[in-house]
Amino acid sequence: MNFPSMINSEVLQVARGMSVAMLGTLLALGLAIWLFGWKWHRFWITCLALATAVAITWKYGNLWTQTPLAVVITVIALAAALVAVELARLAIFVLGGVTLYHLTCQYLPEFHDTWLAFPLGGLIAMLLYRLGWLIVTSILGTLIMVHAGLLLIESVATFDSMQWSQDNTLIIHIGICVWTILGIVCQLWMNCRFDKHEDNPSHENTHIPVLIPVQNHQTNFSWRKWFSRQQPML
Repeated sequence: MNFPSMINSEVLQVARGMSVAMLGTLLALGLAIWLFGWKWHRFWITCLALATAVAITWKYGNLWTQTPLAVVITVIALAAALVAVELARLAIFVLGGVTLYHLTCQYLPEFHDTWLAFPLGGLIAMLLYRLGWLIVTSILGTLIMVHAGLLLIESVATFDSMQWSQDNTLIIHIGICVWTILGIVCQLWMNCRFDKHEDNPSHENTHIPVLIPVQNHQTNFSWRKWFSRQQPML
């Protein structure tokens, strides 16, 4: 039985000219996405928005502006990076709503209130936001590491990565699925570990409020005690 390979032969063919340093950088990037996909999700969203804004402005900027392209790219890239995190959940809501609406119109044409599919899909996407991000980043990091690893082996040994990926499709699928699940588990474990570390501050930090006069702390920052996890120590 033939399985469609998850290893893109076109990507391997194009990336064969990369240096070992560049391939090592891609391997480290894939490992970072695989391991810190959810913990650094704000950073990844900002980088994605920044890269998208730069690519679109670089390609179409000359069509709608006479300002020097470097200035336009800088302004638009910074603006996209600043609002990316704030608009990420809105984009997920719209994407989930549009997807469910399209599926409803295609597979349930007799359903009259198809407009309900849009808010329902948005709600589902918002509820599954964290789980979806874990799965996507784990798969993406795994695929980047697999492609970069195959090319690294090919650059230092007599090895045809394209032929090997075509001959071992089933093994590749099993390995990618196992590594993806392991990445999700590692991300959840690291997130729980960081949350426990934040909930249990160090001994030195818990005694810092003692050095602050109680009167000044109450007069200047009394509004903060309602939003702080720690109460001022007397």
